[in-house]
Amino acid sequence: MPCKKWLIVLCVLTVWQIFDVHAVADINGGKPVLLEGPRNATVLSGSSVLFRCLASGDPEPAVSWQKNGRSLHHAGHANYRVLESGDLKLDNVGPADDGLYHCIARNEKGMDYSQHARLRVEGEFIGVLSS
Repeated sequence: MPCKKWLIVLCVLTVWQIFDVHAVADINGGKPVLLEGPRNATVLSGSSVLFRCLASGDPEPAVSWQKNGRSLHHAGHANYRVLESGDLKLDNVGPADDGLYHCIARNEKGMDYSQHARLRVEGEFIGVLSS
C-alpha cells in the first residue's frame, strides 16, 4: 500500500505537539503555561459554544474559568460545564451570557491566564426544521 504524504505529516506534527507540550513544562520549571486559549465567538441565542483552554505544567494544572472577571460558579449560569480537557461548554446561551471569558491554569508552582475571548449572543435560535 503506498504511503500517504498527508498521513506522514500528520504523524510528525502530532509527535512534535506532544514533545512541544512536555518541553514547555520542563523549560518553565513546571509552572502552568497556556498553550491555547479561547477565541472570540458570535452565536445565536439558544445555541451552544465551546471555548478551548489547553494548559501544560507539572503537576498538571487545574483549569478554571471567569466571565467578566468573576468565577463562573458565581456568575449564575446553570448551563455550563468545564470539560475534562479544560474546555468550557456553554449550552442554551442567552443575552446574559454575552461577555468576556478567560481561563486560568493553576498548580502548586504558579498560574497562567489566557487572553479574554468575547462571546456575542445575537438573535434567536429557532431550531432545525424537519419535513
